[in-house]
Amino acid sequence: MERDALISHGASFLLQDRLFHCSDKTDAFICSSCGTLLGPITVIKRMSDRPNRAETEEYCRLCQSSDNISQIQIPYIFKFFVTQLASCNINVKINCEKM
Repeated sequence: MERDALISHGASFLLQDRLFHCSDKTDAFICSSCGTLLGPITVIKRMSDRPNRAETEEYCRLCQSSDNISQIQIPYIFKFFVTQLASCNINVKINCEKM
């Protein structure tokens, strides 16, 4: 009976909780126009007098703009996997829609 309850409504939540939220959830930036995860970088706009308080901006190296940068939450291993595929000259594009 418990197995059926877990399968009916809790299995997807359990998998997401154990394998994403409690494991290696990380924030990443993605460029919505070119769909790349590796293009956006953080650029320092202005330094501050206080430590660790610099004004930063995310900038896509491929599109040469900072207009279409979105922040998403992904497992870190996915970012690592995309990096490994890029080293083999395989480009991964992600379709991202604003909510």
